[in-house]
Amino acid sequence: MDNQENVVHSPGLLGGITALAKNVVGLLVSRAELAALEMAEVRNHLIELVAIFAVAVMATWFALAYGTASGEKYEGPPNMSTMHTLLIN
Repeated sequence: MDNQENVVHSPGLLGGITALAKNVVGLLVSRAELAALEMAEVRNHLIELVAIFAVAVMATWFALAYGTASGEKYEGPPNMSTMHTLLIN
């Protein structure tokens, strides 16, 4: 029979510092990956906002171009006397 006991020693100071360093490096890498993912999402949202703004600018430009090219003069909303005249006639 073999009377040897399996003895598990604690890792010691250097082993603990090494394990802590590995965990810190792993944490930093995962945080960097998360930050890169968040920045990609921010970039996608920014591209969407720029596209929407460009469409809004183009729509405004076309509205102004149509308004100036048609030659009709804007007189504002109809007042009550104009509405009354339209209803009577």
